[in-house]
This record gives sequence, C-alpha cells and structure tokens, in this order.
Amino acid sequence: MPNTIEWSEEEMQLLIDLRKNRNNDYWRRFGRSKVPFWDEIAMKIQEDLGTVFTGVQASDKFKGMVKECKVSKILVKKKNEINYIYKKNIYY
Repeated sequence: MPNTIEWSEEEMQLLIDLRKNRNNDYWRRFGRSKVPFWDEIAMKIQEDLGTVFTGVQASDKFKGMVKECKVSKILVKKKNEINYIYKKNIYY
C-alpha cells in the first residue's frame, strides 16, 4: 500500500494559490526541469504554514487535484446528459 500524505484544506488552497500566482514562471520553464519550481512552492508552504512537503509531493498533489477536477466535470456533464434524456423521455 503506497504512503499517502494528508493535505489540509488550508495547505491545498495555498498550493493552488501559489501555482496560480506563479503561472507565468511555471510556463517560462518550458523545456526545462520544473523540479526547482515545485521545490520553491514546497518551501513557501513550509514558510507560511510550517508543513514540510517535498517539491515532488507538491507537484503530485497539484496534478492529482487537476485530474480530480477534470473527472468531476466529466461526471457532472454525463449526469446532466442522463437527466436531460430521462426528462425528455418522460415528457414525450
């Protein structure tokens, strides 16, 4: 069983905010390693909240949240399509 790391809501929100606020910096590193970027994010989380994460953990968490968001949007869309079809069939 892989080790899981618990992130608080506050830590996740800071991670999102830091990544969002440094979006240009992230994309300017095109073709170069993003490891230093994520290490800086992890250090800022430690500075602000006292929680120690590695850059890899921060990167993995952010990617996981993006994936969860995309999956959630797909599921909501499918649910809405099913509801539309169901309602359409009831009224015809």
